[in-house]
Amino acid sequence: MIILLRIVLIRQFKQFEGIYEKAQLLRQFPEMGYRYDRTPNKHIRVLLYGHYRIAYLVKTDEDIDILGVFHGALDIDRYLY
Repeated sequence: MIILLRIVLIRQFKQFEGIYEKAQLLRQFPEMGYRYDRTPNKHIRVLLYGHYRIAYLVKTDEDIDILGVFHGALDIDRYLY
C-alpha cells in the first residue's frame, strides 16, 4: 500500500512539474496559447499541456496572471466566462 501511494505521489509531482515548466514558457512567449474568444474585452489565453488547459490573462504591461489549470473534461466556460 505504501509503495502504491509513493508511485501516485511521484506521478502527481511530475505532472505538476510539467505544468509549471510549460507555464514558465509564457515569460518569453506570452502569446503562445490560443485566444479564449468568449471574453473579447479581456486578453485571456489558454495553453495546452496534456489533458490540462492553463488559462492565463496577459496584462497591458506584459505581466501574466494564471487564472487556473483545468482538466480537459471540465467546462472551462463555467469558470472563465
